Amino acid sequence: NDGKWHHVAMVQSSNNLQSITFYVDGVVDAKSAITNQTLNTGNAYKVRVSRGVNNRYWVGGIAEVRIWEGSLTQTQVTDWMFRNVDASHPVFANLQLYYKLSKTCAHC
Repeated sequence: NDGKWHHVAMVQSSNNLQSITFYVDGVVDAKSAITNQTLNTGNAYKVRVSRGVNNRYWVGGIAEVRIWEGSLTQTQVTDWMFRNVDASHPVFANLQLYYKLSKTCAHC
């Protein structure tokens, strides 16, 4: 924890967990190493920003949560990481969820 705000994004380009790319401040941080595992994106699963498996909790603040239908490019992640999403976003029509959770982020 360096005490600074960071933009973190996860982009999944298919329903295979091997296709996940993680970005920190717009730079690729890691790619998923999970193989032969698919993700069921059906309606039975709810979005949860809380405890994960084995009761591991997020430590820190969350300013926004955005969920898109389809994958964003690295350029789209970088260009919009500190901007409010509006109709000028190139894939605005694919925005499924947009929660602004805090007004304390200096960049948001």
